[in-house]
Amino acid sequence: MADIEGPVLIDPWDKDGLALDRLDPLPALPFRYPDGWMRPIELRILYTLARRSAGPVLEVGSWIGRSSSAIAAGLRDGVCDPKPVYDIIDFGPCSAAEWQQRFGQKLNIEMGGGHVAAAVLHPGGSMAVLIDNMRRNDLLGHVTSIIRGDVLETPLGRRYGMIFCDAVHGEVEAKRTMPAIAALAAERALFVFDDVTTEAFADTICSYLKPVRRFLLSGKDTYGKLLVVEHHAPAAPAKPAGSAPRPVPSLETARQRRAAAGAIWRDTFAAHGIERSVILASTFRSGSTYVSSLLAANGLPGLSHERFADAWRHIVDPPGEAFGAFLNTALSDAHGGCFATKLMWPHLARLAEATGHGRDEAADLGALFRPARWIQVCRADKVAQAVSFWRAKMTGRWQVYATEAEPEPEYDFLAIRNALHEIELGDRLWDDFFARAGIEPLRVTYEALVADLPGGLSELLSALGLPAEVPAERVGLRRQRDSYSKALQERFLGDFYRV
Repeated sequence: MADIEGPVLIDPWDKDGLALDRLDPLPALPFRYPDGWMRPIELRILYTLARRSAGPVLEVGSWIGRSSSAIAAGLRDGVCDPKPVYDIIDFGPCSAAEWQQRFGQKLNIEMGGGHVAAAVLHPGGSMAVLIDNMRRNDLLGHVTSIIRGDVLETPLGRRYGMIFCDAVHGEVEAKRTMPAIAALAAERALFVFDDVTTEAFADTICSYLKPVRRFLLSGKDTYGKLLVVEHHAPAAPAKPAGSAPRPVPSLETARQRRAAAGAIWRDTFAAHGIERSVILASTFRSGSTYVSSLLAANGLPGLSHERFADAWRHIVDPPGEAFGAFLNTALSDAHGGCFATKLMWPHLARLAEATGHGRDEAADLGALFRPARWIQVCRADKVAQAVSFWRAKMTGRWQVYATEAEPEPEYDFLAIRNALHEIELGDRLWDDFFARAGIEPLRVTYEALVADLPGGLSELLSALGLPAEVPAERVGLRRQRDSYSKALQERFLGDFYRV
């Protein structure tokens, strides 16, 4: 156990930075502090700061656990209950070949008195040595996770109150690593960086942060090594208005809204002479634009237009003149008594709110379009769809007719995962709507249609009552999927194994 007295936690900061005389004494460990390059005073700083941290704590670059032992002991001896989360990320090289590939240099057998090579060549590599060292010192139980990999490629779902980083050793590494490290910080976080050699380099690191105060540990030769920064990040953005359900309206309010919207709907449909509807129901990037373009080429135009995308503008005020004008615009180019539209799930959900229809009124909502034929377009490969959806949102390119290359936005695991969840939920909600409304749509799977375009298209056209003998199969759209899309999919699926 720690050889310190009591739980009193004295503030180690003074007007000049960290007051070294206020640091907690470094506790003895059952085995010993592992080999490494950190001096005892640096270990005392890590121990003292970890002992005061409410976490979560992240360490980037643990090697075989010298710094990790000080941090874990500090968390053990702190007063927080339950103990803070403590995550560790390290490359964990396990062979001379991996060392050379990772760092661009041969493994030097003499480096660190032979301890470096011994750790790398140990069965399981340096990560196995780290785990063994933490276990022998009874500290492994204070570590939440140990991840072998690059922090830039590791999906982390937390923001950290303390981050120790031994992975920024120059301008190049700072430019590569600091934006990602800064993004992991909680609103008020404490950073500790190892191997910061000058005040100028400390300035470089702090340029990526929002420093409140900082301290650079210097020796007699003014050689700095450990940089401590108190960071005040912008507060996490407020949840958007659509991130939580709005209050359920009273039964009477919903009834009045349905009555008013229904009257406007019937009058506007009658004014445009609409006798039937064809609705393509889908989620984003499912292949719906391709399917609607094929149907337009074969005599059914209009399905490429998302006419109810602005329904959200009408969910607050009761249906009236503005809603009538919106509906009139949506119906303005109906052909031959047939209204055709594409309807994405969020658009249907907002339309339901605008017209006073909840889940229990799905049949009444569907009846507004009757008589109607519904086509549901889905994509079997949800990960490919999610990557396409995220990429389109990032670049603003939803359909492409020209031949220029697609932009390649920087990979974002969490954003792609959110896109995947949105797509899967949208498909599930469409199925729920159809079941509750008693609608049996024509179901089109994008991959199956592409695999047998003549047969699949003829079958779809026949079901819609359109000429199907010699269907037009060429449309002006260019497929946006490319090698970068495939690389994103592979990386995303690989990351899921480490979540």
